[in-house]
Amino acid sequence: QIGRGGMAEVYRATSPSRNKSVAIKVLRAALADDDSFRKRFMREAEIISRLEHPNIVNIIDFGDENGIYHIVMEHLSGPDLNNLIKQEKQITLPKTISILRGVADALDYAHKNGLVHRDIKPSNVMLDSSTIPARAVLTDFGIAKIIDSQTLMTNTNMLGTLDYIAPEQIQASAEVDSRADIYALGVMTYQMITGTLPFEHPSTGALLLAHLNAPPPDARALVRDLPRNVAHSIQQA
Repeated sequence: QIGRGGMAEVYRATSPSRNKSVAIKVLRAALADDDSFRKRFMREAEIISRLEHPNIVNIIDFGDENGIYHIVMEHLSGPDLNNLIKQEKQITLPKTISILRGVADALDYAHKNGLVHRDIKPSNVMLDSSTIPARAVLTDFGIAKIIDSQTLMTNTNMLGTLDYIAPEQIQASAEVDSRADIYALGVMTYQMITGTLPFEHPSTGALLLAHLNAPPPDARALVRDLPRNVAHSIQQA
């Protein structure tokens, strides 16, 4: 086992056909009997399997094996971005740009294909250390939204992660578009560069009100030598 979350556990395994390491995401047994959780889990697999982009995690296989719902994906050898922020506290601007270029490209691609991620945050960005520089890979489309002319697939009441959540996502989570991902990307960029979140409050209510009403802070208050256009770009996002 190499990871676990509220819905699933992740294991490292060896693919007999490829003779290489893969990651297997398995729906937790306690949730596998719940039809809504099963549908959501398999929907994530279907969504990502349609996407082909070097900065979006590659799905190899998915399905149900004797009641074990699983997604087989590429195994990424590096840490996630959240761990990197904890280690480095503040990430330099060149390194931030290098990481975010891949994430932004992945989001552009997803948005052009009618998909809104809805949960952009550092723990959902993996850094593949097998490449130099490390390849940033966007993962976990569990609460993504598919937009097309026929259907709004929003089979979840989950909002996302409150530290990164866009104002419109607080107000109507089923109606957001790609701008919600851009907002979360802006929050994450601010955190990478300054080492802190733009809004930090002990109570959930105060945090939500800050996202709804507070002006976005200027990162130059914490990083004096940050170029003005960079700080303004983060505020605009």
